Amino acid sequence: MALAKARSLGFGVKLTNTLGTVNNKGALPGDEMYMSGRALFPLSINVAALLSRAFDGKLPISYSGGASQLNIREIFDTGIRPITMATDLLKPGGYLRLSECMRELEKADGWNMTQIDVERLNALAEKAVSMDYTQKQWKPEERIDTGEPLPLLDCYVAPA
Repeated sequence: MALAKARSLGFGVKLTNTLGTVNNKGALPGDEMYMSGRALFPLSINVAALLSRAFDGKLPISYSGGASQLNIREIFDTGIRPITMATDLLKPGGYLRLSECMRELEKADGWNMTQIDVERLNALAEKAVSMDYTQKQWKPEERIDTGEPLPLLDCYVAPA
């Protein structure tokens, strides 16, 4: 960070997009599949906490690992930003949940933060490991499927 500052540059990290894992289910071709969304949230937010402790909250973090309407306000209130979402948007009703995310952010108290609140982030990281939202039993067993192949373009399709 000092080198970047000396050169009038910024330095930060993006956490975490997806996590490659062994494809032991055979649902996808190849040897790897990728963890994303709510399953990734406890891992990603704990990496954010680890880095924030190491850099005393001064390392800018851009976040993506499992952000959703259920946790976006808590993530934002730690000082992490920007926050991006992908997996949640691709699920049925995903784009409709964006308005709920905005309502949550309107209520947030972290708008004037200039660095990460390490204590608050540590508390969220600890909570993330056991919160209902991150547990497997939270997800229904039935598979969501449209019953037909998705089109290449204009794939805003909801299952029946």
